[in-house]
Amino acid sequence: LPDEAESAHPASIKLGVFVATVITAAATAAAVSGVIFGPRPDPIALGLLTVLAIAAEVLQMDLYGDGSISVSAAINFAAGVIAGMPGVVCASAAVALVHYIRRRPRLYKMAFNWATHTLAGTAPVMTINALTIPLHAANLLLLAFPATVAALAYYAIDTGLIAGAIAMSAGLGIMSTWRRQYRWLATHYLVLCILGLFLAAAYTALGAPGVIVFVLPIFMMRYAQKQYVDRTTESVRELKRMNDELVQANSEIVAGSEAIQQLNNELHAMNSELFLTLAKIIDARDPYVHGHAIHVADYAAAIAMELGLPAERIERIRQAALLHDIGKIGISENVLHKPSKLTAEEYEYVKTHVTIGADFLRTCRGLRHLAPFVRHHHEWWNGRGYPDGLKGEEIPIEARILAVCDAVEAMASDRPYHRAMALDEILAELQRCSGTQFDPVIVEAFIKVVEQKGEDLVVNSACEVDLRQADAWPVSFSRNGGLHPPTEWSARKKKAELAS
Repeated sequence: LPDEAESAHPASIKLGVFVATVITAAATAAAVSGVIFGPRPDPIALGLLTVLAIAAEVLQMDLYGDGSISVSAAINFAAGVIAGMPGVVCASAAVALVHYIRRRPRLYKMAFNWATHTLAGTAPVMTINALTIPLHAANLLLLAFPATVAALAYYAIDTGLIAGAIAMSAGLGIMSTWRRQYRWLATHYLVLCILGLFLAAAYTALGAPGVIVFVLPIFMMRYAQKQYVDRTTESVRELKRMNDELVQANSEIVAGSEAIQQLNNELHAMNSELFLTLAKIIDARDPYVHGHAIHVADYAAAIAMELGLPAERIERIRQAALLHDIGKIGISENVLHKPSKLTAEEYEYVKTHVTIGADFLRTCRGLRHLAPFVRHHHEWWNGRGYPDGLKGEEIPIEARILAVCDAVEAMASDRPYHRAMALDEILAELQRCSGTQFDPVIVEAFIKVVEQKGEDLVVNSACEVDLRQADAWPVSFSRNGGLHPPTEWSARKKKAELAS
């Protein structure tokens, strides 16, 4: 029992009452049971049993940790059968005294230990001694069942009282404490108590010599237990050493993992900067689309998040958006910046920027997964886009997202051939083209993003635009959708739209 039991804490007061009750119950049981049950004590038997109890407790084994185990239960059980309650009282007192000498606990703890062993010893006194069956070798089979019941009762009382005291001192549940510390000892107690019955039978048949001879198996059992405990303790120490090594190795792995994560974060940051740099290089070829790719990437990431796509996929979409016009590098500036109407051949040539860009990306192992998105970001939902005429869900969802974002950014920014459109005009145009040029689901997702983030989401990316010329160009709309300005404006607009 812990020393804290003497404090004024309610749990300690409860423990004190419990200890006092157990000691009182043991004293009462010793007095009452001594009158009702058991034969008159034999001084020789009492002395012999006391000596055996002392020897058993002196030879107790310390388990790995705070526990210990001994064979004194066999002596105490035999004392109850041979000498009744006086034998139990003497054997229990001997065990408690040896424990006190070895451990030096407080006196009330020694009294509690005596009380638990004494109350447990009432089990054989009130069962086997209460029967009228003579204790002879021929009657051992008849006594097997009551002896088993007495052994289980001894085990339950002894371990239950100690578990109760431990639980109260630590503020734990009694049953959980008992299961954790004492449930595994059931077989140990059962075997020792049955050996105690045989020891009592040997004393009845042969007297003191029979006890001395028969006690040898009990102490041989103790020796076997000691060998087992020693090997187990060594195994536990080895396991602990291995566990310490594993803990150390795990700490090193965690440290290495953190270092790798740090490097990964740095590489990710460098990768993001590289994508932004490439996007700026691409946009730098045309002063009228400055920041175009970055804004397309922002819109695309917002739509992807609204659709609930995983973080890895959102990052891929953002990367593809930054590089969606990388194929412009393969288009001649004379064609890209041609002020007059494009010829049919030039128009087809400009359209190849998507395949050129996809081919560029396929040559880089770290970017080839973006190639399909770049290749198909000019496909239409109804199949009238390019380069492959894909339609519906044949088009990768990443490319469908880029198609909407590319168009939004173009409509939101000033160009030489038109002023930037207002947000409500952009949304109206998207809804008008939903189901033909654009995936309706993507259009709806963008509208929700705008409702959540407000008008500041859409940014004008143009840096220098001659709006006076744009004001002079009339604008008309066809039944199939899209702007149809006069010839020169139409050529420049189509060239810019196709190139973007």
